[in-house]
This record gives sequence, structure tokens and C-alpha cells, in this order.
Amino acid sequence: IGLEINILRFIPFLTKSIKQKNIEAICEYLVVQAFASSIILFSGFLIYNNYGSINVYCIILSFALITKIGIFPSYY
Repeated sequence: IGLEINILRFIPFLTKSIKQKNIEAICEYLVVQAFASSIILFSGFLIYNNYGSINVYCIILSFALITKIGIFPSYY
């Protein structure tokens, strides 16, 4: 999460000569990646502490990892 949030402060430097549509895509990418990172941390915490069914949390963790690497169906 920290890496994605840290990159947010560099967006003004990245967007000086980029079109508005590309700026929107950059911001959307960073938001999706930060959300996936938080899901990875949260599901890892739940698996570690054995809350509920481990299989459900493993599926959530797998989907978050798929989102991080951009595999179908989670890419946009």
C-alpha cells in the first residue's frame, strides 16, 4: 500500500505533458493497485488468525494477487 500511496505524490511530475485521459488511467491504476494491496494484507491477516473459513480467504487472496498482476478477469 505504501508504494502506491507514495507514487501519488509524483503524479504531477508524470502528468505535465500527458493528455487528460492518460492522467485518469494513471490515477485509476494506482487506486486499483492500492486496493488490491490492502486486500492482500487484510486476507493475510484473516488467514493468519484463523477467522472463519480459510478457503474463502484463500480465494480472496488469490483474486487480490490476480488483480495485482493484471490477469483476466481483473484487468481493465
